[in-house]
Amino acid sequence: MRPISEQHGSENVVKNQSLASAERLWNEWEVHFLILLSLALQVFLFITGSIRRRSASRIFQSLIWLAYLSADSVAVFVLGHLAVYASGPGHELMPFWAPFVLLHLGGQSTITAFSMQDNELWGRHLLGLVTQVTVAGYVVSKSSWPDGRLLAAMVLMFLSGCFKYAERTFCLYLASPTNLRDMSLGIISWLVKSGHRDFTNAILQIREPEDQEYFYLSLGSDYSRERARSELTERFRSMLNVHSTSMDEGFGDMMESILHSIVSMDAPLNDPITVLGANIIPSLHAQCKCTVGNGSKAYEIVAARLVPCQRRLYTKSPLNRLRLYIFSKYVDHCCGPCVGRCRGRGSLRSAAISGAMSVLLIAPVLYLPTFLTPIALALFRDTDKAGQLHNHSRADVIVSYTLLVGALALEVTSVLIMFSYCISDFTGGVVDLMSSASRKKWSEKLAQYNMIRTYATQSEGIPPQWIKSTLDACGFKLFDVTHISLPQDLKKLVLDKLLDFGAAGHEEWSFASTGGSLALHKWADKHKGSPYARPGTALHRTINGMEFQMRVLIWQIATDICYLGDGSQPSFNPDRSLKKMCRELSNYIMYLIFKCGVMLTTNSQFLHHRALKELERALSDHNVGEEGATREVFQAWKNSHGGPVTTTSSSSSQPKGHLQLLQTIHEDLESPVLPRACELAQELIAIQEDQRWDLITAVWLEMLFFTAPRCGGAFHSQHLTTGGEFITHVLLLMYFLGPFLPPRSEYVPGL
Repeated sequence: MRPISEQHGSENVVKNQSLASAERLWNEWEVHFLILLSLALQVFLFITGSIRRRSASRIFQSLIWLAYLSADSVAVFVLGHLAVYASGPGHELMPFWAPFVLLHLGGQSTITAFSMQDNELWGRHLLGLVTQVTVAGYVVSKSSWPDGRLLAAMVLMFLSGCFKYAERTFCLYLASPTNLRDMSLGIISWLVKSGHRDFTNAILQIREPEDQEYFYLSLGSDYSRERARSELTERFRSMLNVHSTSMDEGFGDMMESILHSIVSMDAPLNDPITVLGANIIPSLHAQCKCTVGNGSKAYEIVAARLVPCQRRLYTKSPLNRLRLYIFSKYVDHCCGPCVGRCRGRGSLRSAAISGAMSVLLIAPVLYLPTFLTPIALALFRDTDKAGQLHNHSRADVIVSYTLLVGALALEVTSVLIMFSYCISDFTGGVVDLMSSASRKKWSEKLAQYNMIRTYATQSEGIPPQWIKSTLDACGFKLFDVTHISLPQDLKKLVLDKLLDFGAAGHEEWSFASTGGSLALHKWADKHKGSPYARPGTALHRTINGMEFQMRVLIWQIATDICYLGDGSQPSFNPDRSLKKMCRELSNYIMYLIFKCGVMLTTNSQFLHHRALKELERALSDHNVGEEGATREVFQAWKNSHGGPVTTTSSSSSQPKGHLQLLQTIHEDLESPVLPRACELAQELIAIQEDQRWDLITAVWLEMLFFTAPRCGGAFHSQHLTTGGEFITHVLLLMYFLGPFLPPRSEYVPGL
């Protein structure tokens, strides 16, 4: 029997030998593994890049984020290893892989940026382009390249990689916020220099600079108004008439208009068509109210118009549009005179030959990587057949084939997808060859944030409570927000309300500036005998005497109490009652303001934290469920107060002086939130149920319309990659259906 010390010694020797073997194995295959991992990441990004706008899943978005960040890091790491280990004994073929690293750094056509912040870093990518091309050039220069065909294949792939990397950098620059802002400023500067007096009418010339009809629109003439009315009529027929089969009449190619007027602007402008045709809008709305159906067609058109905007900001679609524009101009320039001459002789054969020659000449220049990659593959294959690669490691040859075939497959598929993107963009997203008509274009999810639910269900679900607490302590509140499928009833409710406002005439077209006060005023006029219709009640104080964010906070708690905490059961619409839609809408607006930071101020954020602390103190048992927690909060208030909340805030609609405003803000910050919400809920519960929920619905819809144009361009553009937001679709409906967006004076102080 061996001594114990000898047994331990032998075990250590075996362990050290295993570690040494693993280290040698890793050193031998490290570069192979990493270059194939880089290719795999590119394939993953290529596949997921085109579908991420249809998913709101955090896990899916996180995977794309990790792959996007890892792809560049892995590629740079591989290039560094190639610079050190390339041309080593037995691996003389490794320098051939350096151009593929540049190809991978060029990214995929379906995703150039993960977010708008990535577009801002185009300068860093430009520096990376210079440095990585230099390093790759150093790597390939270290090899002797004895076979000319292999050298030619390497040069072709090197050029392809440089072009792909430059393409990505150029697309990042085009979609950068600075460039978008400069384009908007350039448009305004052009208008000023052109001497247009009516800025609103002049915008029409921007939409189609080469269309002479829009030149007359810019002049504000009678013809321009008639043309605007005609286009507006076609638009309403396309969007709201269930019997219409057209989805693009009255729109045209509006991608740039939507991008620069809505998605990328903090102060969105009204569509000039709706301004010029304002006189016929009430009648159009009244007619469409009878034929709108469930409104799904209007939302389909809006969704289709947003797709090109997403591609413009986050894919290589703008570069492809530029290629097609250059291609069409080149063909027109080369074939136009020939066609004219051939018509005179009655034959178009020479024109067809000339056109074909033009295509053969310009296409390889515009799509250089697509043509270079198959040539490189053919040269590499010819080199292998000639036996010039027999002296190289067979594993290196197989990896080289894998990289070439992978690059060719990605390139060909990218061209096909980009071609379908162009058709989709030029048809306003209506025609999409890469997706079926039944496939949804966006996630169609509605985010929900409810404060009471956060504390009432702390011990329910997955992950366990200790994980939630740890993440919350680190500032990652990942489980406060849930998602539900966007109800069709809610979409119809929003569209019907827009049509009601449009049909009511100019007097109510300022509904995007009221934030609930118009609904309260209408209700008070209709129910003058009600004790809650008089000024001074909680209804009036929480609408007229309070900033919007605080208004949302209090009305959301009050809506929850009316829905769950008053003990009554739904008496109408049992399947999807108005109650449920109101609550879902309130949870969504809470999510926009307090989770996305829309219009969020320091004061409103402080009050939100205060409300959370009040709820935490009020709920003695966190396992009572959402309904039980809501009733517990309301019952505790009734037991301790049961009457009006004492406040000195004025609810007068008269303008307040500076000191009065400061005093009101100070009082709002000092006063507890829950008592004011409970008092509002008590007044709402005292109103007859159908009237109560009509009022609550009208208030929340006005709050939705108030929020839509104030989210900011950064919010709308950012969420185009994470499944889209319902509020963006609502904003486009307001843009298409009338001049309903607020005036610039409400966005810019001092105007």
